[in-house]
Amino acid sequence: MKIDFQGFEWYDNSTLTLIEDNCHRKGFFYREYPSGETDSNGEEIIGLENKVGPGADFGTCCHAALTTYYLQKLSGVEENDARMSAIARFAEKHEIHMSGHEPLANKHSLARGIEMVDGYFERFCIEDTDLIPLDMELGFMVLVEPTEEYDTPPFWYIGKADGFFQRTSFNDYVVMETKTTGGGVDREIMRLQMNRQPEGYVWAFRAMAEMSNMPLEVSGCVANVIGVKARENDYGRDIINISVNQTDHWLRETIWKVKRWRTIKEQAEGKGLSDMLAVFDRNTSHCTAYGLCPYYDLCNYGVSRATLRSFGPNLWNPLERE
Repeated sequence: MKIDFQGFEWYDNSTLTLIEDNCHRKGFFYREYPSGETDSNGEEIIGLENKVGPGADFGTCCHAALTTYYLQKLSGVEENDARMSAIARFAEKHEIHMSGHEPLANKHSLARGIEMVDGYFERFCIEDTDLIPLDMELGFMVLVEPTEEYDTPPFWYIGKADGFFQRTSFNDYVVMETKTTGGGVDREIMRLQMNRQPEGYVWAFRAMAEMSNMPLEVSGCVANVIGVKARENDYGRDIINISVNQTDHWLRETIWKVKRWRTIKEQAEGKGLSDMLAVFDRNTSHCTAYGLCPYYDLCNYGVSRATLRSFGPNLWNPLERE
């Protein structure tokens, strides 16, 4: 993906995770490696696509269903009709994303997926009466302008929140973040309670409200989790309150992360591919985390025409709604 806003770089949550927390090499392939293809303006697209497995594609189908459901509710559609539209959307996405995958223990099948999303609507239909959907799949961009002490240029923080809701019982506003997992709902909720993604999203929505002179109290995040299992339905939800101190700390962390990545890029500048790859070093403990890394063959067999053949350009854009 190539985004150039006023000459400033962009960083999103996935990039901030890849470039430092997981693996410098993975961040390099995802963000910096020339794809060899050009966009509609004739400019080369930088970055190789981050291919995902059946679990992530199945999660995309679930997200599409929830987005449709809450947008239907926002439009005043009756509950049953909203559910039917959401299930139809799930089936449409399932046909697109899952046709190339073998169903795993039945848990990624169309029928099982419909049971999961319909079970989600049933599980949270009462709690959702306290949440008024304002928008879904909401892209955002906020300019981060580091102070002189950081000695690094401004950059855009961009992303896409799963949803933005008004909470009637507290008259405040919350960002929704939904995850699908086969590894345990409670563990995923705990992971979201100490996670930079919801902190960053809350910071961004507070910043946008302040820039727009809108008196919105953005208090935290609705952490939604759908357990992906072959037989039983499992769901989790927690309202995570995120303080101003937490988002201030997130901002300082983020600026330092970007500054360190820029330093690594400067160290790699002008070097041949072998030395450049050595600068963007591997974190081999993550090669098989959450399945096989999409760039595994590039590291294992080397960068060549043969290993690059299966990669398209990184076209993912968090500012576009699917």
